[in-house]
Amino acid sequence: MLRESVSNNFLDALFGRVGAATIGLNGTCYAGLGLASSVPSMNNSGEITGFSEPVGNNYARVRLGISGQPDTYMMSSADNAAIRNHEKEIHFHECLGEAWGEIAYIGLFSAETGGNPIMVGPVVNAQGEPATVTVSVNQIPLFRVDQLTAEITSDAFTVTEE
Repeated sequence: MLRESVSNNFLDALFGRVGAATIGLNGTCYAGLGLASSVPSMNNSGEITGFSEPVGNNYARVRLGISGQPDTYMMSSADNAAIRNHEKEIHFHECLGEAWGEIAYIGLFSAETGGNPIMVGPVVNAQGEPATVTVSVNQIPLFRVDQLTAEITSDAFTVTEE
C-alpha cells in the first residue's frame, strides 16, 4: 500500500498534476518517441541511455502537463501505481519531409529538448506484446483516449501504448 501511494504521488508529480519540487522534478512532462534502432538501457548511475528519437522533419516531444495548469493535463490522476490518458488524445506533430522511421519505444522527459528520459517503455500491441509503428511522411502519431499508460511495478517503470 505504501508503494502504491508513493508511486501515485510520483506519477502525479511527473505529469504535472501536483507540485513536484519536493521530489526533484520540475512539474513538466514530455513524451518522446524512440526509434526501433535504439537500445535503451540503464547505466551504473541509474540514468537511461541509448534512447534515440527521430531528428528533424517536424519531430518534437509532446507536453503531457505543467504543474498548476490543469488545462495542460493530458493524463488523469494516478491510481494503483499507474496513470493513463483517460480523457484526452495525445497528438505528436505531423511527420514532414522524410519519414521518422520505425518507433518501438516511448520515453518520458522533464524537458522539451535534451536530457535523458526519466522512464522508457516499449510500444505494445493490443495483446501486450512489443511492437513497432512506422511513421511515414504526412502521418500524425497519436495516442487515443486510454491508450497511454505509465506504471510503476515492483521491479520496474513501464510506459506502454495499447
